[in-house]
Amino acid sequence: MCAPGATHHEWVTAPCDESSELPVDVVIMIQVVISGPAASVLVDLGSIAHDLAFAHPAASAYAERAEAAGEGVPEDSLVAQALRNAAAISYRRAFTGGKSILERGTARVKLDREAVAGLPELSPEQQAAHTDTIHLADKHVAHRVDDVEGAVAYLAPLSRPRQVEVLGVLHVRFIGPEPQVARALADVCLFLCAGVEHEIEMRRSELLAELRADSDVDRFYEAAEVQARQNANVTVGGVVVEQPRNADVS
Repeated sequence: MCAPGATHHEWVTAPCDESSELPVDVVIMIQVVISGPAASVLVDLGSIAHDLAFAHPAASAYAERAEAAGEGVPEDSLVAQALRNAAAISYRRAFTGGKSILERGTARVKLDREAVAGLPELSPEQQAAHTDTIHLADKHVAHRVDDVEGAVAYLAPLSRPRQVEVLGVLHVRFIGPEPQVARALADVCLFLCAGVEHEIEMRRSELLAELRADSDVDRFYEAAEVQARQNANVTVGGVVVEQPRNADVS
C-alpha cells in the first residue's frame, strides 16, 4: 500500500487439486485468472499504484541525502543519483502509455500529466515538482536530448601562437534537484496513489459484484482446474520450470 501505516492484506491461495497441512485458522482459496476489459483496467491501475508507491520512498530517500549534504555534494552521490533516477522513472511511468498488461491491442491506462499539473489540491511547489520530474525523466534520464553534453575545443592562450590545443567531451553530471523538490514530489506520490487506490477499490467492488452475479459459477471452478494443471511446475534437467497459463475467464 502507498500510505504509511496502511493495512496490507495477504491471501493464501491454492490450485484446485492441491492439498497440504495448514493451520486451522488459514483459509485456503482457489485462484482463477480472469480477463476482460474491467480486469485489464484494474491491473493497469494496480501497476500505476505500484509505480507511485515506489517513487515515494525513492524521492524521500534522495531528499534525506541531499539535506544531509547541505550545499555540497552528497558523500554517496552515486546512490543519490540512482535514487533520483529511480524516483523520476517510476513516477513518469504512471503517465506513460503503452500496451495494456492484459488486453492485447489496447492501450494501457495512464494518468494525465497535464491534468495533474493543474490540480487545485496541489500546492504550486507540488505542481512544479510534478512538472520538473516529468521533464527530468524525459530529457535527462530516459533520453539524452538536453544541452548537457557536447564536444569542446580548447584553444591556446593569446600569449602563444593560435592553434587548437585539445579536444574534449563536455558532460555535466546532474545529481538531482533540491531536497525540497524531492519532498514535494514524495507528497504528490502519496496524494495520487491514494486517488488511484480509491479508484481500484471502486472498480474491484464493481467487478466482484459482476462476478458474483454470474449464474454459471461452475465455469470459474472449471477454469481454475485447467489453470492449475497448466501452471503445474515441471523439472527439466534439474531446473523447475513454471508452465505458462493459457486458460482464463472473461
